[in-house]
Amino acid sequence: MADPGSKQEKMNSLDRIFCKGLSFEARIGFHDYELKTSQKIVVDLTAFVDPLLGDDRPLSVRMDYYKANQLIRELVGNNSFQLIETLAENIAQLLLKNFDIRAVELTLTKFPLDMPNAVSVSYILKRKKNENC
Repeated sequence: MADPGSKQEKMNSLDRIFCKGLSFEARIGFHDYELKTSQKIVVDLTAFVDPLLGDDRPLSVRMDYYKANQLIRELVGNNSFQLIETLAENIAQLLLKNFDIRAVELTLTKFPLDMPNAVSVSYILKRKKNENC
């Protein structure tokens, strides 16, 4: 059990907003043919927010998931990435910068063109507000 007041205890006391299955077309990969063809990626994300504690504002005031979806779509649509790790990091930093959230956990899934025997490849990360932000 975490010590009261510890970083882990504080993270456990945060509320979460979960967005599952955000689907985008991305230019991702390091082979030429991968970058010439858009590939489907899926983003699942959890935004960690302070509890409302009697405040009647909706959680979306702090994390507007419609706007988050649009920002991710713009990032993915206007850039190409060699690695899913780089794209996941860019998305995490985008969310931390633009919303009043404490942390974000993100899973980015790619369906690789160059690996027909694989259903998907995923990368999972968790970033806190003051970490690389």
